[in-house]
Amino acid sequence: MIWAYIDPGIGGLLLQGLIAGLAAMWLFFRKDIPAFFRRLIGKKEKLPKES
Repeated sequence: MIWAYIDPGIGGLLLQGLIAGLAAMWLFFRKDIPAFFRRLIGKKEKLPKES
């Protein structure tokens, strides 16, 4: 039988990794996420006005 010790600090490490991953995904996809929800809801994207 194998006995393994799990350090009590592993929860904080996992939480930090999860938060960092979510922040990285938000920064990477920040332009695509609103467009995705607009397409899902059915609203048309606002096009920038040409001058």
